[in-house]
Amino acid sequence: MYLVKCSQQIEHIVELVGKHRDKVEETVEAIMNEMKAIGIELDVEIRVPRLVTKQSFRVNPLVSTPEQYFKISILIPYLDSFCNSLKERFSRKQGPAIELQTLHPTKVRVLSVDILQSSGTAIADFYNITNLTRELELWHRF
Repeated sequence: MYLVKCSQQIEHIVELVGKHRDKVEETVEAIMNEMKAIGIELDVEIRVPRLVTKQSFRVNPLVSTPEQYFKISILIPYLDSFCNSLKERFSRKQGPAIELQTLHPTKVRVLSVDILQSSGTAIADFYNITNLTRELELWHRF
């Protein structure tokens, strides 16, 4: 059941990161304020890297401020990549694979028959296993 709870938490995290993505201006402003404070402490100027007219191997946005540069080249791609990665790894289509944990002998005895039936049905449908639900009933009894 830990993986199921983990999957639910991941959905919550994806939702929160999506909110940061939707409010990217506020997120950039908060990050840049921290960066500026640290830059002042370390006596480092935060500026846009050198830009060229022809660039093919890295991001080269035509922007005028460091905030715009870091938003376009770092923050937005990172948030999108992070969300997509979590969605792919913990999507609903991975449900039957997560449900496989219910087949562990310690789980079979503890879980109710209804939960075993629903998990067994999902697993049997996904992996084309016949009579899995009946087999799980036997496992539960013994």
